[in-house]
Amino acid sequence: MSPQAEYRRWLHSKGLCVDCKQRDAFTMNGRWRCAECGEKYNQRTSELRKGGRGKKEQEAANRRNAERREAGLCVQCGKPAVSGKTRCLRCLEQNRRSAARKFRRQYPETNFPRGDNGICYLCNKQPALEGKKLCQSCYDLRAAQALKLPRDRNGHFWKKLNVR
Repeated sequence: MSPQAEYRRWLHSKGLCVDCKQRDAFTMNGRWRCAECGEKYNQRTSELRKGGRGKKEQEAANRRNAERREAGLCVQCGKPAVSGKTRCLRCLEQNRRSAARKFRRQYPETNFPRGDNGICYLCNKQPALEGKKLCQSCYDLRAAQALKLPRDRNGHFWKKLNVR
């Protein structure tokens, strides 16, 4: 925990407003801010939520990202980017994990049995094939789609990185 966070917790434990350091009925009832500072904070955060970033900050970020893209650097951290991508390997992995966590939060596995109940998990209508999670029609459809995929798997960017 940062020293600033510790200090704010200490102020809160003493019943003081974390902004103006005054004691009032709001802070004595467990609030972090007094009535005036709470109102100011709510107004400030609602303005930020409406506009997102300020116009200057957004323009600066766009400019920085464009410069990094042209230089072949990661737009997130500034390290060398993977060829053909705008992010480095570490940031790509972080974004992938973050997206997976978000997906798991939005769609918990309990909502999707994914074929464990003996019914096709794609159409949820027909019984699944023995040892599979797809019905015959969905299985045939996926098999036809798989045949259309390119067979050359050496084109992945991470395989090109391992060449010395």
